[in-house]
Amino acid sequence: MNLQHLTIKAQETVNQAQNVVLANGQQSIENAHLLAAIIKEDAEMMQFITGKLSVNLNRLQQAIEGQLKGYAKVEGGTVYASQEFSLAIVHAEKAMKEMGDEFVTNEHLLLGIFDTKGVTSTILKDAGFKRDDLKKAIQMLRGGKKSRQSNRRKSI
Repeated sequence: MNLQHLTIKAQETVNQAQNVVLANGQQSIENAHLLAAIIKEDAEMMQFITGKLSVNLNRLQQAIEGQLKGYAKVEGGTVYASQEFSLAIVHAEKAMKEMGDEFVTNEHLLLGIFDTKGVTSTILKDAGFKRDDLKKAIQMLRGGKKSRQSNRRKSI
């Protein structure tokens, strides 16, 4: 995983995922840790997307917390990226290229998690996430940011 391909915010999210692992006394960074970090680090984005998808964010958080509690606790050892987490990063990089972006964002990380076949992806799907709708919500989110920036430039 090359952190230079991630935005600063996405790097902070990955660091937060590692902190979740450490706080829970676990060893491997899983997609549930990453999703928990996205929800915490990018709350506005998650509220927007879950709102557009009519997904209950509180229930999603509860499902993720339940998943985190199910992971084994260990003492000592080095934190490492699980295969599923690494695959989510690969999918996020594909989403970045697909969307014509230069850096991986939290939106790409969310798509990357969705595109894996693991438990966390299933949690997203069971909550009501659909890939096409997720991409549309991301585009709407980005469109809103662009228009707000345009309005600021016009008023200056």
